[in-house]
Amino acid sequence: MVELCRAKDLKVFAVIDQAAEARQVGLDLRETVLVVFGNPAAGTPVMAASPLSALDLPLKVLIWADPEHGTQVSYTDPAVIAAEMDKITESREATQPIKSRTGGSTFKNPPDRKAWQLIDAAGCRGLKVGDAQVSEMHCNFLINRGGATAADIEALGENVRRRVKETSGVELEWEIERLGVPVPRD
Repeated sequence: MVELCRAKDLKVFAVIDQAAEARQVGLDLRETVLVVFGNPAAGTPVMAASPLSALDLPLKVLIWADPEHGTQVSYTDPAVIAAEMDKITESREATQPIKSRTGGSTFKNPPDRKAWQLIDAAGCRGLKVGDAQVSEMHCNFLINRGGATAADIEALGENVRRRVKETSGVELEWEIERLGVPVPRD
């Protein structure tokens, strides 16, 4: 299997002899080898776009000896992975403004709470400062409607934090890393 992967210009990340690993902890397992392989040039952009895909990428092939049927091979079909990624993308597009100009999720979820629910309950859905706006679709996203400045985004975020603190007593923590020095507003 390893040679086949290399012949196809796939990178072999690991070959794990699971039977040997089992023996090291005093267990018995029929001969079983897990081969982890992939194509970093293709897989890395996929995982960057959809981190949950890292559960299925790189590809894994499990090879084991079956006394009745001989050597068996099992793997996740790339079409299954692609279909799952499509479902994840559809779900995100339906619930998050991923096609808008946004820095992503703005505030960290407090323990046992959802930041977006606190923001919504504080009446901040659609709130604007300059050309920055709290997303109507998902309240934990601040959107640049085209001409927002960093000061607009920061002022809007601080306004949201203040309102959430006043209505729920929860102090939201920025998830977005802010760099630079604030410029005084006119």
